[in-house]
Amino acid sequence: MNTDKTREARLRRTAHKQGLHIAKLRRFEPGYGWYLVVDNSTNAVVSGAWDLDDLETFLMPDSMVQRYDQTAR
Repeated sequence: MNTDKTREARLRRTAHKQGLHIAKLRRFEPGYGWYLVVDNSTNAVVSGAWDLDDLETFLMPDSMVQRYDQTAR
């Protein structure tokens, strides 16, 4: 069973391996959502995400998301 905190930590590690980091916004920003994916080298916003599901879709290939979902059961 993955809690949101566990999922967020896993996604932060995945982003770090890709040279990115995740910024969690304190308030909802239209057009971006609750999370920003930022490039470490340029400090530019790469993507916005509404929730953890959107982050998973952006950061991980479909095969990896399915593998994590199966191990969580």
